[in-house]
This record gives sequence, C-alpha cells and structure tokens, in this order.
Amino acid sequence: MRELSNDVVLKKSAAYVLGEVKQVHKLNNHLTGHRKLHKIRIQLKSVRTILTIVNELNPLANLDNLEKILKSLDQKLGTWHDDIVLLKSLNYFVNRIPNRRPVQHIVNLSRRIEYQQGLRKQEISKGLNDYLTLQHLKPIENLL
Repeated sequence: MRELSNDVVLKKSAAYVLGEVKQVHKLNNHLTGHRKLHKIRIQLKSVRTILTIVNELNPLANLDNLEKILKSLDQKLGTWHDDIVLLKSLNYFVNRIPNRRPVQHIVNLSRRIEYQQGLRKQEISKGLNDYLTLQHLKPIENLL
C-alpha cells in the first residue's frame, strides 16, 4: 500500500471540506424543514471529522473558529433532533389517552418545546450563515 504525504492528505482534506461546504450551501437553499436540518447535520459531522485530521497534520492551519462554529452547530442540531423525537413521542402518548383528553402538563410541555424549537432554528440558521461565510473558510482555502 502506498503511503500519502501529509501535504497530499492536507490538500485532499481541504478540497473535501470545501466540497462539503458547497453541499451544505445547496441543502440550506433548497431543502426545507426537518429533512434539511438532518442532512446538514450529517454533512457537518463529516466536516468536523476531517478538520480534526487537518488540525493534527497542520496545527498552524488556524481552524479554531471554524471548529467552534461546527461544534456549536452540531450541539444545536443534536438538541433540535432530540426535541423532534420527544415531541413525536409526546404526541403519540397523548393520542393514546382514553377519550383523547390530553393531560394539560404534557400539552404545556409540548408547547414549550415547540417554542424552543423556533428559537433553536433561528440559532441554527445564524450558525449556518456564519459557517458558510468566506472568512471562516480562508484557512481551508490556504491549504490548497
């Protein structure tokens, strides 16, 4: 098996990350709702993994800001997804109650989660906009 030099791995990794950024940009512009955010989360996870490799190979790449943005986005997207699952479970439970009379505290909890989802979606949108700005991608472009 042929071994690749660090320089080749860095260049290929940088090209991959920039390609993934373009994919996230497309997803952000063309998909809507839960499907969009779930697909974006998957893309961002692969970018974070590659950035870890890039940082190991070239600690001077100055990717700290980009990594912070990605980590924050991943946490927000993860919480958002957990809340989606929780809301589905609560709705399922409420619909199984005899006479379909929901327990008020469950309904209130669902409303609070839905409200938080709206706020979280705004935070995710801001984080995606930050991630997609060119200033954070300069260190990656410099590796090419």
